[in-house]
Amino acid sequence: MEILNEIEIQRKINRLAYQIAEQNFDESEILLVGININGLKLAHLMLEKLQMILSSCKISVHQLLVDLSSEHQRVKFTDDSQLNNKAVVIIDDVANSGKTLFYGFRPFQDAAVRKLQICVLIDRQHKLYPIKVDFVGLSLSTTLQEHILVHFPPNSVLSATLN
Repeated sequence: MEILNEIEIQRKINRLAYQIAEQNFDESEILLVGININGLKLAHLMLEKLQMILSSCKISVHQLLVDLSSEHQRVKFTDDSQLNNKAVVIIDDVANSGKTLFYGFRPFQDAAVRKLQICVLIDRQHKLYPIKVDFVGLSLSTTLQEHILVHFPPNSVLSATLN
């Protein structure tokens, strides 16, 4: 079942970009940090909107790789040399239990970031970890058995489905 079509996702991204801009209007630099593949794709879409809104602010996109599938959780940030005194927005497509976001904080714990915020397209509200999402496109109550997939196909239609 489709829960968001491409037009609705674009509207959510636009609104999220304005909310991020409103909370970071006085920042000189913002780092958008996308988690894994879909978070990175969403961060690039947010970049386009934010550059139009905050034209005087330097905004860059970085990737945060979080692998929780193995016995040893692996977290890798692509460039931690740029974190000092920067506003950081961690971006993911779906927040479920909060585990990925929780482990995603590791690279930022010892850094002197100015501000650390979280943005997700869809929040399922099944938090098992102490994570507060700052910017949410859609809050959705689901059962634990249901799964949400956000599709970012190349040169095709964006959509979010509930299975």
